[in-house]
Amino acid sequence: MPLNVDVLALVGFVCESLFYGAYVLLFAASIWVILWIQKNRGANTIIVTLHCLLFVACTLHYALEFAHFVEYLNGGEVAGFADETYHTFIADCTTSVADFLGDLILIYRCYIIWGRNYYITIIPLLTASSGLICAAVVGHFVWGTTGSTAMPSIVPLALASFILPLCTNVMVTGLIIGRIWWMSKDTALYELPTRSTTRAAISVMIESGALYFIVQLIFVVIFGINHPAEVIMILIATQTYGIASTLILIHVGLGLSWEQTVQLSTLSWAPASRGPTHTLSIVTPIDRLEGSYGPGQVIELHSPRPSKDKHDRSAGSLTSMPSFSAP
Repeated sequence: MPLNVDVLALVGFVCESLFYGAYVLLFAASIWVILWIQKNRGANTIIVTLHCLLFVACTLHYALEFAHFVEYLNGGEVAGFADETYHTFIADCTTSVADFLGDLILIYRCYIIWGRNYYITIIPLLTASSGLICAAVVGHFVWGTTGSTAMPSIVPLALASFILPLCTNVMVTGLIIGRIWWMSKDTALYELPTRSTTRAAISVMIESGALYFIVQLIFVVIFGINHPAEVIMILIATQTYGIASTLILIHVGLGLSWEQTVQLSTLSWAPASRGPTHTLSIVTPIDRLEGSYGPGQVIELHSPRPSKDKHDRSAGSLTSMPSFSAP
């Protein structure tokens, strides 16, 4: 029995409703984290702006899909629910915008974790921008058309509009995972406390945007083989762009990320916690770092003198050293 694309579109809307509900809760939590960061050490304006714009895009997409659902609900029938309308056309456009904004957040995360290296971001930015341009061209050709089946002439261009962001995901995810792996080597080098295998795996999954990549890959494959389930995946993918980016922001904002922000050889991530303070001294081949920590607190390390060794790692004595929590 052939799959009814209208029913699949309705199922996709139900799935998007569930994902959007989860996204709203995560976004609310992220606002709390942003306010906490702003109060303690100042929030990153670029990330906060992109984060809010992404939420607006995902919310607009859901609102348009909801309006489309209500319109057909009043008619009392499902036939034609998957057809292209004014509401669904604008919703498709916001999907491409949300995808682009999610890519920008992931690229910026990659830029930070690679020690603010601009060269790392050039190719990912080009592929992400090219994908958005392809989506705009597809939108121009689709404008005013009806029906649930795309015109054969625009399928290759539409596929490119999804493959290019996927390429961006592959590159950025690989770069982030590679950088985290390299920083974990420094942890072993200095024999510092490390995370459990499970926590480390979850951390890598969140920070690298692996959820973003997996959903994007599934959607591109389904779209490429022209399977009817694409109408479900495109709705799920739109909200996943926001969820994955929000998880990254919360993860980093709570001080659970691998890299540490280094300024003048001072490494600091989390505010002091209540409880007895203990002194910590670490002797390394490069410098002697001293600091203090309390229970459950991320250790704060201070270098007594600026490092001038030409062999310093990543523009600082321990810039690439991952963060770790005191027991």
